Amino acid sequence: MLRLSDVRKTYVVGPVPVEVLRGVDLEVEPGDFVAIMGASGSGKSTLMNIIGLLDSPSSGSYSLDGREVSAMTDKRRSAIRNASIGFVFQAFNLLPRLTALENVRLPLTYRAGTGGTEMNRRAREALERVGMGERAGHRPTELSGGQQQRVAIARALVGAPTIVLADEPTGALDPATGSDIMELFAELNAEEGTTLIVITHDPEVARRCVRRTHIGDGVLHEETAPAA
Repeated sequence: MLRLSDVRKTYVVGPVPVEVLRGVDLEVEPGDFVAIMGASGSGKSTLMNIIGLLDSPSSGSYSLDGREVSAMTDKRRSAIRNASIGFVFQAFNLLPRLTALENVRLPLTYRAGTGGTEMNRRAREALERVGMGERAGHRPTELSGGQQQRVAIARALVGAPTIVLADEPTGALDPATGSDIMELFAELNAEEGTTLIVITHDPEVARRCVRRTHIGDGVLHEETAPAA
């Protein structure tokens, strides 16, 4: 499904090149539930941006669903990102003037050939999947933080993406609500086979994932033993 091979990323800061990723290898199969854990400055945000097609590697290979994406045009990458990757962010990123239903259906408006009735049906189904069907008409200010994150997860799922990429999904939530969100991810993975990649600095979040990897100094390591 997803394969990175010897992916490197170098930024030029003034006259000095800074190598942020130093030969990352990663394979994610359908139905995987993977944590990429790392401290600030470890390279995890850069890796997330490359996986999410928001940035390109300086060298190396990245294929998604069998398509090499490293050298694609921005327009083509945007189309694949919209069709294949669902995003969940720490800050929720819901539009305050839109209802939960309208926020969830938003990604579908960028897809040709999907009518309004179909978009509404799919958005309602996605809200039901995350337990927010009864809040479809509520705006973000009328929802708790945990409810907003559930709406954000529904938005990520509505387009039937290949992968859901969650960036610090519990970072803005209290521990109990964050635990509920991770439980929801676990249910989506176990019961529906949703493929999830969770970017986190929190060991407790990483422990809830089935696979755990660690990134440090631009190098990714797979955890081979269960977390303590």
